[in-house]
Amino acid sequence: MDGGPVGYFLESQLSDPQAQPILQVKAMRIDFGDPCPLMGTVPEFASHEFLALDGTISSSAPLRGVRLRWTDIMVDHEDRKMSPDFCHIYRRSEGQDDWTLIGWRRFADQEFIDTEFGGKRSASYALVIALDYPFGYRYEGLVGLPLEVNAIA
Repeated sequence: MDGGPVGYFLESQLSDPQAQPILQVKAMRIDFGDPCPLMGTVPEFASHEFLALDGTISSSAPLRGVRLRWTDIMVDHEDRKMSPDFCHIYRRSEGQDDWTLIGWRRFADQEFIDTEFGGKRSASYALVIALDYPFGYRYEGLVGLPLEVNAIA
């Protein structure tokens, strides 16, 4: 990268010569101004349940989908409790090699319904913390252990 690093500042700090960048672009690597404990936290699924077409819990087809639930995360940062802004949910269906982003939710919602899961094929789900940063970017953190959801008979 020529002329790097490139620093990015909060708009309110642009006229402050002592301001520290909130992130710096160095080659193809991004360094955040401060460590972010949320980005190093691994999210976990808590449970899943199959939903019938009427929205009630079911164990047989036909299904409306599968409800995925995750545990809350609160970390200490600068004398306050923080929770992730968002999470991204990925699915890998039986017989596929690639993971597909199927949606996102505010992390506090603690659930997502995959209406594409019909119960005929097993699927794996991955949950990833996502945080909004200035300039319209959403960064992903660590991926938790996949949740395996078996096909129903």
